[in-house]
Amino acid sequence: MHLNKDLDNLVMVARIGNLQQLLR
Repeated sequence: MHLNKDLDNLVMVARIGNLQQLLR
């Protein structure tokens, strides 16, 4: 169980942002 859901969300957003930059 993750107590830091906000932190997980930030990590997901960061990963998605990196993927978008690579796809461009």
